[in-house]
Amino acid sequence: MPQETSVWTDISGFENLLIYAKIYGIPSKNRKDIIWDALDSMGLDAIANNLVKTYSGGMIRRLEIACAMIIKPKLMFLDEPTIGLDPSARKIVWEKLTSFRKEYGTTIFFNTHYMDEADHYSDEIAIMDKGKMVKFGTASELKHSIRREVIQFNLRNHGVDEIVLKIIRNMDFVSEVAIHNSELNVVVEDAETALPDIMEILRTKGITVDKISTARPTLDDAFLKYAGTMNLPNSIRSETTRRKDSL
Repeated sequence: MPQETSVWTDISGFENLLIYAKIYGIPSKNRKDIIWDALDSMGLDAIANNLVKTYSGGMIRRLEIACAMIIKPKLMFLDEPTIGLDPSARKIVWEKLTSFRKEYGTTIFFNTHYMDEADHYSDEIAIMDKGKMVKFGTASELKHSIRREVIQFNLRNHGVDEIVLKIIRNMDFVSEVAIHNSELNVVVEDAETALPDIMEILRTKGITVDKISTARPTLDDAFLKYAGTMNLPNSIRSETTRRKDSL
């Protein structure tokens, strides 16, 4: 399925699938049942006889996927299958694709700029940059490869002086420290192992912590690292900027 529209808008959805069925060489005795099965699987049976130009963008994408599904392929290539769709339409498309994959054992290759889609619906991900694959792995492996997690401490008081900050910065596993008002953000490789040591420093300095939260790298962060400019994770970017401004 290409990125650009690949169906005819001046005929009906059923007629589009009929054309593709003939192109694929599906025997005439089976065509109608196969077409209706494809339309039903994508939730288009109720509007199958309507002109495609009356369809919404999401309906057209589902029709194009139905055209690709019609021969129950073992391998599908989808070029940005949900581009331009609203969140609801994107969800429907992926629910249908997931169901189809499970039922027919189809392997689906798709490219997307929506990192949440790659994270939720792919088994393996290849990050491309300037036409070349720069990193490959599961979503979990790609996120873990960044080795940057953020621990955010909400402090009861603001008594974190430069001496305490310097002690934390000099810890082997700490790469960044930022503070703004009562929020102390520390970037580390592994939050689970770093947290007890940082807490011990704060405790011995008489600094009370009201709340602790952690933020792990996202697939967006992985993409930025391997195919763009690597920045701090989202949860500390604004705090670091404000801290620099204040200095």
